[in-house]
Amino acid sequence: LSYEIISLGDRVRVARNAAVSFLEMSDPNSVHWVEAARRSDRISIHSALIDVARHLEDSLWTQDWINILTSATLTVGKSFTFTAGRTGFRGKTLRLGSPFDYERNALCYVAHDLPPPQSSLWLGKLQERVEQLIDASDGRALVLFTSYATLNKTVDELEESLSDKHTVLVQGRTTRNKLLEEFREDTSSVLFATTSFWEGVDIPGEALVLLIITRLPFEVPDDPRSEAILEGYRSRGQEPFTVYQLPVSVLRFRQGIGRLIRRDADYGVIAVLDSRIAKKAYGRLFMESLPPAPVAFNLFEVQRFFTNH
Repeated sequence: LSYEIISLGDRVRVARNAAVSFLEMSDPNSVHWVEAARRSDRISIHSALIDVARHLEDSLWTQDWINILTSATLTVGKSFTFTAGRTGFRGKTLRLGSPFDYERNALCYVAHDLPPPQSSLWLGKLQERVEQLIDASDGRALVLFTSYATLNKTVDELEESLSDKHTVLVQGRTTRNKLLEEFREDTSSVLFATTSFWEGVDIPGEALVLLIITRLPFEVPDDPRSEAILEGYRSRGQEPFTVYQLPVSVLRFRQGIGRLIRRDADYGVIAVLDSRIAKKAYGRLFMESLPPAPVAFNLFEVQRFFTNH
């Protein structure tokens, strides 16, 4: 009972501090906003830290214990600088190579010939290339999008023709767990997804041999915290795209790539259908984030890869 009382007291204290912070708005490291639900009269208030580094410094890094951070996606351009800066981490770093044989078991395909995403021709050309790639791999594909709008338009265009050979699975039509279960069991299926499927998805074996990244995952600053972060960089005379949006996108890109090879016996193709990776100066950071596999720039190499495997 005493533990429950202490726990309840902690929760009340946290709630009180949050309410005071919201009402006084005196913390320059916090952003506050109000949200109204569209289909009800419910209103919610929110507060979020802009820079978590100082908070982690007090609550984690300076405490009398050992901290070990491990992940396949901590570096940008082979450097820990961005992650260390965002988290306030000042310890030692070590970067290890992948245990997987990407040279033999994987191929990176870059569609440098497609129009850029800003072009009116991009969506149609994208859909055509997606279908060609799925045909080459005989399904078994995860197609990752950065927006539901592009996902839905692509599914509307391709579902009828793809359904003749493959089971078409679409995020939003059922639960995430149900989608993944069906995708693992049906080795001719194609899964169209966005948002949460860029990370935390484990599909080893023959169910997934083709990973298509339709667009470089740049975040759209459409929430108050993101806007506050960008404004903070501007106020310090820094360019938000270079110092924040680009590194965040690279990390997201690496998380997406990590969906393909999950076991030693896995193989497959990573297809990037955003030509900016090959044509923009910042594309170098994304190219460096690709696994150490051969890079192809024409569809024939993809077809030959699957023929040989």
